[in-house]
Amino acid sequence: MIQQRLTQVSGQADDAVQTIDTMLLPVCVYTRSQRDRCFKPDADYGYCAAKQLHYYGFKMGLRIARTGMIVHYALLPTRPHDLQLLNDLIDGFLGVLLADKGFIDDFRQQELAKKKGVELLTPPRKNMKVRLPGPAPQIQ
Repeated sequence: MIQQRLTQVSGQADDAVQTIDTMLLPVCVYTRSQRDRCFKPDADYGYCAAKQLHYYGFKMGLRIARTGMIVHYALLPTRPHDLQLLNDLIDGFLGVLLADKGFIDDFRQQELAKKKGVELLTPPRKNMKVRLPGPAPQIQ
């Protein structure tokens, strides 16, 4: 509650440009996961390709203002891909979101812009053709 109040008072919650990302949140060493009793109903096994790490726990989803203040956070399940957790991260936001390559989905990006007023910007992958903003070129 204190964190939410700070973001409201400082005006960071209304920042029109924010960044989203997820990070792994292991709760115990992978080999001890069989004995876990605290998080058993909710925690799950996951894999982080960037770190090449198998882990047991959760994902932490963050939305961060330009000043670096965490505006929104969510404890998320491990298994779904980051893109499937996007709605939890954009909850109550209007504006421009910067995200990593894990959130690339042209269809969903267009859908968010039309229905929710959220422009999701991601860097292109190496093998992607870059689509410039604006009208499509005319073929004659």
